Amino acid sequence: MELNIQNLMIKYGKNIKTTFWQMMKILRKIVENKEFNDLEGNDAIVFMGHGTESEADYAYQKLQDEYLKAGKNNIFHSYC
Repeated sequence: MELNIQNLMIKYGKNIKTTFWQMMKILRKIVENKEFNDLEGNDAIVFMGHGTESEADYAYQKLQDEYLKAGKNNIFHSYC
């Protein structure tokens, strides 16, 4: 699912932009948390989605993108 913030603002109002940036800050905190992400060797983390389609599914891809930007390629997500 491609996220288009302009379409979300039209559909849900301008406050969605603030919510989106708040979510991005939370995702970055997850990625930067050293204790949580302390992996060794071939260890990996897999985030599992809730199993049903949702407009919130884009957050899984955004989390994956943040991990890739941070150079962490052993973190994966799975969702419907």
